[in-house]
Amino acid sequence: DFHGEISAGVEEEIDDIYNNIYNYFGFNDALSIWNYFRKWLVDGFLSFEIVYNDKQTEIIGFKELDPTSLMPGVDSTTGKKMWIQYKGGGPKERKLWDSQIIYISYSQVNSPQRVSYVERLIRSFNLLRIMEHTRVIWAVTNSSFKTQFIIPVGGKSKTRAKQSLAQLMNSYREVVDFDYESGEIQSNGKPMMPFNKEYWLPSKDGESPEISTIGGDGPDLGDTESLKYFSDKLKVASKIPFSRFDRDGGSTYDIEASGMLRDEIKFSKFIDRLRSIFQEILIKPVYLQMCINNPELKNDISFKAGLGLNFVKDNVFEEIKEMELQSRRVDFIGNLKTQLSTMDAEMNEIPFFDLGWLIKRYGGFTREDLKANERAKMRTSLEEKGYSEEDIEKILLGAPESDFKPEGGSDDVEEDPLAGL
Repeated sequence: DFHGEISAGVEEEIDDIYNNIYNYFGFNDALSIWNYFRKWLVDGFLSFEIVYNDKQTEIIGFKELDPTSLMPGVDSTTGKKMWIQYKGGGPKERKLWDSQIIYISYSQVNSPQRVSYVERLIRSFNLLRIMEHTRVIWAVTNSSFKTQFIIPVGGKSKTRAKQSLAQLMNSYREVVDFDYESGEIQSNGKPMMPFNKEYWLPSKDGESPEISTIGGDGPDLGDTESLKYFSDKLKVASKIPFSRFDRDGGSTYDIEASGMLRDEIKFSKFIDRLRSIFQEILIKPVYLQMCINNPELKNDISFKAGLGLNFVKDNVFEEIKEMELQSRRVDFIGNLKTQLSTMDAEMNEIPFFDLGWLIKRYGGFTREDLKANERAKMRTSLEEKGYSEEDIEKILLGAPESDFKPEGGSDDVEEDPLAGL
């Protein structure tokens, strides 16, 4: 989408180039573009080489590159930006112009200290996982009933007593393995923990056997405050609003302007920043191909700045919210115009505020929106006058209206058959 004044022909050319670029990436499969976006959030970098045809007149494909193999640089002869791949790698080293490389970095969205989105989550995630796992391990290892047996060994020598103890240790030693990924626990290689455990120990001085039970004391597993603390820390690091983690009764949506939480607004802005960077993988090749087809656009700063993507929304809530806000703006403008007025010499009521100024000040419209509205009104007027579509396009681009003649004008009007009666 181009936010500016362009002819229908140029707009169609942009659409055709965009569709080609989109298909070259394989984004017609929704999973492909998600995989790239996910990789960018995890690794923090994403890079592609733009492949041109032999004549360097058309983009014909893309090749994904290892971002760590690229280093930015400047050509000493021309002063233009370039990229060096595998610098110092001997025969593998390559020099590529900036027009051959697409390179996006997460650090452009956040502070340079953060390499990727996932990096900010690692510490909080690991601490939460440790807290969860220690509770699980303690609960499991102390869930079985333990029995201790003390067996007298009589007058055995110290060496024989040690041998007996070693045999008992080998017999009753327990190895517990906890799989952090699947959550499975194995005891001595078996998938289940025993319901009871017995410990047989020799006693040199005792004369009769002793049998007792061993209880396990540990933290109150019903206390979840510590887990909630680390869970909240992870949620804060994710930048996702807390209300989206609510699973008790689900979250509700309030259409009123006061119903949108500050966290939701901040999260929406964060998503917009991510999109503004990620869209470069499509916008840059579209801009380059347009400049190849139309060399005069190379020095047109407004054209490059006007290119952008309109992302498809997950739902209509954001659109409904904007419509509700716009409705309130219209009501506010109407109230200012009708309720504040003055009287002229003939006691006629005159609005105090100019409607055009009110729309520009409180309407919430961008300059491009107002220009587009003026163009639409002008197009409607020209169509009513009978100008052809081709002539209308030329007039809208700045050609004088007097240079064209409306179709169906006075020279083409048929004579009235009743005129001579």
